[in-house]
Amino acid sequence: METRLIGPGFAAEVRGVGLSDVAERDDAYAFVRAAFEAHSVLLFRGQPVTNELQLAYSRRFGQVADFAHE
Repeated sequence: METRLIGPGFAAEVRGVGLSDVAERDDAYAFVRAAFEAHSVLLFRGQPVTNELQLAYSRRFGQVADFAHE
């Protein structure tokens, strides 16, 4: 797992770990959480994203609001 700076000041590309890894593994979540705190914007290239994966990934960072039922 590693990050590569994209530009000056903030933003990094995440390599060696994907969204599903973050959703399923504590070590991947901890790495990505620290990267987010350091860089504010993270880029994950080539990720197949389903609604279920987006929710699982997002839930690792906290409660997810259900706007579809409001």
